Amino acid sequence: MTEQLILKYSDQIHRFLVRRLQDVELARDLTQDILLKIIQNESKLSSVNNLDAWIYRVASNRLIDHTRKKKESRIDEDASLRADPSEEDYLDGINACLKTIIREYDGKESDLFLKVFSGEVSQKDAARQLGIPYSTLKSRVQKVREDVYNRFLNECCRLIYNNHGEVINCRPVDRDEACCVE
Repeated sequence: MTEQLILKYSDQIHRFLVRRLQDVELARDLTQDILLKIIQNESKLSSVNNLDAWIYRVASNRLIDHTRKKKESRIDEDASLRADPSEEDYLDGINACLKTIIREYDGKESDLFLKVFSGEVSQKDAARQLGIPYSTLKSRVQKVREDVYNRFLNECCRLIYNNHGEVINCRPVDRDEACCVE
């Protein structure tokens, strides 16, 4: 039975991993790990209700483990950066810049916006505290978010994207240069 499962699922698992990793060789290695796990658990397979779901859960878990280990090793390699006070200053500077932008709104509203953005206060509770309709606050929050985001890009931080268009880092804006998003 295990041999049939391997024949049936090896290509499917490999394609599943390649789509997520964008690395054929790494996907091949992880596929082998997953197939080994299936072989090691052969005695339990008869009690599995949905074999497809179980195999894809094993594959997903292996992918998650790999990603977690990769992040941990990257953190270990970058430990010197974490300890570098200039890195902390950089993050503190970005945080301070964001807070400054938000605090420029009316006093009571800026504190509520900070709490809404950080998740401390729901939008409904903020609307009650301001004595305005919930829909009005939602519109204001959306407008403030857009404004804060645009000012953040122009005044605080340039976003750095990977090949997939995902934000992977940012760097402080040099106030002497013309502003634009990378």
